[in-house]
Amino acid sequence: MSKGLYGWTGQMLRVDLSSGKISKESSEELVKKFIGGIGLGAKLMWDEISPETHPFDPENKLLLLNGPLTGTLAPTSGRMEVCTKAPGNDPAACTRSGIGGSFGPELKYAGYDALIVQGKAEKPVLIVIKDGDVKIKDARNLWGKDTYDTQKEICSEHGRNFKTVCIGPAGENLLTCSAIMSGSGYAAAKTGMGAVMGSKNLKAISVVGTGRVEIARKDEFIDICMNTRKLLINHPVKKWTTQGPVDVSVRFADTYRTKHNSCFGCPIGCRSWIEFPGMDPGEMMCLASFYLWVGAEDNDAWHGKVITDKIGICQYTVYDMIRWLNECYKAGVITEEGTGIPWSKFGTSDFIDIFLDVIVNRKGFGDVLANGASKAAAQLGDEAVELYKSFFPARNQSQHYSIRAYPEVLMQWATDSRDPLSDAHDWICLAYWAGTYWPRDQKGALNPEQLKARAKEAWGTEKAVDSFTYEDKAQTAIIVQNMSRLKNSLVLCDWSVFPINSSPNGKDYKGDPDAERKLYCAATGEDVDKQEWLKIGERLFNMERAIMAREGRRKENDTVEDYYFRVPESEVAAWELKRDPLPVADYDKFVRMRDEYYTLRGANLDTGIPSREKLEELDLKDVADQLSEDGLI
Repeated sequence: MSKGLYGWTGQMLRVDLSSGKISKESSEELVKKFIGGIGLGAKLMWDEISPETHPFDPENKLLLLNGPLTGTLAPTSGRMEVCTKAPGNDPAACTRSGIGGSFGPELKYAGYDALIVQGKAEKPVLIVIKDGDVKIKDARNLWGKDTYDTQKEICSEHGRNFKTVCIGPAGENLLTCSAIMSGSGYAAAKTGMGAVMGSKNLKAISVVGTGRVEIARKDEFIDICMNTRKLLINHPVKKWTTQGPVDVSVRFADTYRTKHNSCFGCPIGCRSWIEFPGMDPGEMMCLASFYLWVGAEDNDAWHGKVITDKIGICQYTVYDMIRWLNECYKAGVITEEGTGIPWSKFGTSDFIDIFLDVIVNRKGFGDVLANGASKAAAQLGDEAVELYKSFFPARNQSQHYSIRAYPEVLMQWATDSRDPLSDAHDWICLAYWAGTYWPRDQKGALNPEQLKARAKEAWGTEKAVDSFTYEDKAQTAIIVQNMSRLKNSLVLCDWSVFPINSSPNGKDYKGDPDAERKLYCAATGEDVDKQEWLKIGERLFNMERAIMAREGRRKENDTVEDYYFRVPESEVAAWELKRDPLPVADYDKFVRMRDEYYTLRGANLDTGIPSREKLEELDLKDVADQLSEDGLI
C-alpha cells in the first residue's frame, strides 16, 4: 500500500495475455478522483478502450475493480465490479456488471485496487495471484468444464483459501448472455462479461492475499459500521418480500433452505442455501429461481438453476429469452422443428436441458440465439420483433420493473449504458417495497406521510413516490443515478440495500441515506461534505456519458422501444397488457422529462452529450478537450 493512503492499496495489476507480461501500476491519483469500482472502471475504459474496439478484440480490456471499502468491516463490502466493452448490448458498448461473494476482498488483500486483463492467450489459461506472485498457467485441462468443477479443481491444486472467478461453456463459446461466475451462484451476469473472458482464452482467475486494508480513522469507522449494521438487520431483502412471482421463490426457499448465506461482510443474508433432494446444493436469490417463475415443478426449477450456474449463463436473460420465444411458439412464429427445441415440454428439465444445449453449443437456430435475442428477432420477422420489444425495452437488455408505470425507471432506461436494474433498486426499495409491502413481518408499511418524508430526504421531492406522474422524475432519476455510481464505486451492495433510505430499526422507519459518505470519509480520511459527495457521483456518471457519446450515443438513442408508448395493434403482441394491464407511457411527457433531464444535467438539448461547461465544472477538462477534438461538443 502507498504510504499515507488509506482504504485503497494504491496499486493496480496488469496482465497481458498476448505477451505474458505482468506489471504493477499506481492507482493513487486515479482512485482519489474516481473512487474505485465503476468510477475507476469508467476512467480506464475512457483511457484504454477505443470506440472502434470490438468486444472480442485482444485490445479490449477486462477490468476487475475494487473500492476503498472492499474487504473492510463496512456492511456488504464483498462486492466487486467488472467493466469492459460488452457484447450483450446491442450495439456493443462499454459497460459494467457487479459480482458478490469474496473474490473482491481477496484481490484487495493481495494488494490490488484493480486487475486489468488485456490481450489474448494462444491457449486456455488461468491467472493465479498470491500477493505479489502472479502467474499465467496452462488451463487446457479446465477448458470445457463447468464452473463448479473448475473451481473444485483449482482449489484441489492451489488450496482452499484461493477465491476464484471463472467461466463455463457459455463463456467459452462466446454467448452474449454468458456470465463470470464465482462460488455457487455469484455472477457478473449482465451484458456478456463471460464471453469477453472466453474471447481471451481466459478460463479463470484465482487469488489469495495475506494483506489488510488500512483505515484512516479506525474508531470512527467501526462506530459507523456498527450503526449501519443495526439499520440493516432484518432488512426485507432477506426474504424478498414483494408480491407476484417472487412469492414463489420465497415458498421454495422456505421449503428447501438449510441456512442463509451472505457475501463477504454482509449482515443481511439474502441468499438461501438450498439442499434439494438428489441434486447439487447451491445458493438462490430472487431470479436465481427463474424457472419457478414460468410454472415449473420444484425439481425442474432447481435443475434449471443449477445447470445455468454450471454453464455460466445470465439467468435474467435466459428467463426473458425463453418467455419471449415461448410466446413466439404459441403464436406460430417458430416451431419445434425449426428451432430444435421441444416447446411442448416447456417448464420441464428436458426442455431446459435441450434449450441450453442448443444455444450453448450453437446448434442451428441456437447459433443465432447465442448472439442475442435482438438478432434472433430480426431474423424471425416483424411479429417476433414486436413480441421481443415487450421483453427487451432497449439495447437487448431484459426488463425489470415496469417502464409503463414508473417514469423514473423509464428515464433511467433511456439514459443508461445497460439495463438500470441496480439504479432502479434505489427507488423501488423505498417507493415500492417500503411504501406498499415492507415490512410484512413487522407492524406494517410506511404510511403516506412517512413515505413522502423519506422521499424528500433522499431525492429532494415528495413527488418522487407518486409513481404515475412525470413531475420531478427527471430530478429523481439524476439523484438515483449519481448515488448508484457512488455506491458501485465504493463498492457496496446494489440489491436494494444502499442507500439506506428506510430501515425497520429506525425511528419512523428512517434510515441513513448518508451512510456511504460517512463510511468513505472515515475509511480514507478524505473528508467531503454532502454537496461535494453528490458532485463526485455526478462526475462519475458524466464520465460514463462521455464514453457513450464517443461510441455514437445521441439523443435519439436515449429512449426505449416504441412498444411502451402505444397499445400494440397486434393481438399477439398485446399479451403483456392482457396479463397485467398498465398505462401506456406518454411519449410527449417523456420527451419533456428527457429535456428537463438534459437541462438539469448540463447536457446539450440537441444531442444529450454533456457540455464543456459541465465537464469542466466536474474536473473533466481532459474529457471535454477530447470530445471537442472529436467534434462532439
